[in-house]
Amino acid sequence: MHSSPGVWPAIASGLTAAALLAACGGGAPEASRVPTAQVSTAPHSTAAGANTSTNAGEAPEGQIPVVPMKPILASTMADDLKKMGLDARNLPPLGKLEPEKLRKVMKTFSSALGTKCTGCHEADDYRAPTPRMKVTSKMWDVYVRGFTQTDGSVLYCDSCHAGKMDVLDRHDTHALAGWMCENYVEKLNRIDKKDNSCETCHGEPYRPRFLTNWAK
Repeated sequence: MHSSPGVWPAIASGLTAAALLAACGGGAPEASRVPTAQVSTAPHSTAAGANTSTNAGEAPEGQIPVVPMKPILASTMADDLKKMGLDARNLPPLGKLEPEKLRKVMKTFSSALGTKCTGCHEADDYRAPTPRMKVTSKMWDVYVRGFTQTDGSVLYCDSCHAGKMDVLDRHDTHALAGWMCENYVEKLNRIDKKDNSCETCHGEPYRPRFLTNWAK
């Protein structure tokens, strides 16, 4: 699965067109080329208004995490979902889940991301919408329900997060570009059968920090 600014999978704003094109083969068609972005030296930050409490696997606010980027893996949670009456390969929209089933699903989020409930929820009002709740909902609908792994493996939250909130190391933009092309483009197929490319998530014109909009 791709991160919101700071804690959710997303391409760093410092990625340049040259880095992405080189990582993806250098000969990408015009439609798939990414506009040049300025290299950012700004500190690691979370989406505006997000709950910024530090949980297991999450970097302290204001610091760019040094993260060992691991390849996308087959989810280990398919059986857990099956016990809830859910098919990991054909999940309904998150908003369509009954309250009891939704609570069980959210426990898988905590496990997959290595965080507590308050990593997304306000401690004094769990129903209050937060930026991370909005991002989670989009992640579910766009990634978990929108993609399959090319090797047939089950794709779920733990496939990318593997117990960590932060999954991308933004210190080396060229290495990050190559890793994302290999894992988020080459290893994933779109459910709608359309071609998968950087624009699938980042759109045209290219939006480096597209999850910032998801968090609003």
